Parts: sequence; C-alpha cells; structure tokens
Amino acid sequence: MKNKKCNVFLIDDNEMYCNLLEHCFQKYVGKHIQSVRTFSTGEACLKELTRSSPDIVVLDYYLDSKIPGAKNGVDILRKIKSVNRNARVIMLSSQETIDVAVNSLKLGASDYVVKNEQAFDQLQAAVEKISKALTLKIRLKRIKVRNIIILTAYFFLILGLIIYAKREHWEF
Repeated sequence: MKNKKCNVFLIDDNEMYCNLLEHCFQKYVGKHIQSVRTFSTGEACLKELTRSSPDIVVLDYYLDSKIPGAKNGVDILRKIKSVNRNARVIMLSSQETIDVAVNSLKLGASDYVVKNEQAFDQLQAAVEKISKALTLKIRLKRIKVRNIIILTAYFFLILGLIIYAKREHWEF
C-alpha cells in the first residue's frame, strides 16, 4: 500500500510566505500530497473546514498583520481541533521560545516549526511523517477489521461444531 496522500491547508497572513509555502508543497503533489489550499486568515480556513476535511493544516502562529484583531494561530488551532479532531496541525512561527512551542503542542499541534532557513525542509519532513503515520493507521484499521471477520468466522465455526456434536450425541 502506498502512503496516504494528504490534503493540506496552509494558513499564513503573509501573502509572499504563503505563496512560497504553496510552491514548496506543490512539488509534492502526487507523492505525499493530494491537494494544497491556501488561506490568508484563520477565519477563512474555518469556513472551509465545514466543507472539506484537511489531513494536515500548516498554521501561522500570528495571523493579524492584514486584519487587526483577527484570531491568532492558537485560537484557530483550538477551533480546528474542535471541528476536526483528526486534522494534524503543524504550527509555524517566527517565535523561537520553547514556551510557545510547548503550548502549541499542548493545545493539539502535531509539530512546531520555526520560520527560518530550515523551515521548508522541516515542513516537508513533517508532512512525510504524518503521511506515513496516516498510512499505518489505515493499515491497522484494515487489519483490525480483517481480524474481527476471521474471529467471527471461527466463532461460528466452533459454535456449529458444538451444535453438531451435541446433535450427534443426543441421537444416541
């Protein structure tokens, strides 16, 4: 089974950075990525969450450069997790403080990437890791279903043998 191809949402209020992210991820469409959508605000992404369900959301920590008072990344992270618990959120920030990273992870982010020269490589690695993890989850679910079917078949086979044996015994 090939790795699951993920639907990715990118949320960053810096249009140039968002375009760079999109370009970076477009190179992986067909490999680990099914589709890429971009949003300049968290609110725009939240509206779309009701229509489509991304596997991965790359979310900027600060989202108020275009719209003063816009919800920040932490608020959007909470909302995303309340709407879609299964979405893997990668928090992206220029904040290098450990407290910000730890807080993001506590709130449900799968990963935390600092906006620096290694950010694109780290994001690609995180997406690949998530894609592999989702593939394993699908495989485990299939194995679980198969095992349940096999155990059920064995149960009915044994039950049938018991009934048959008792009938044979009762006839004596």
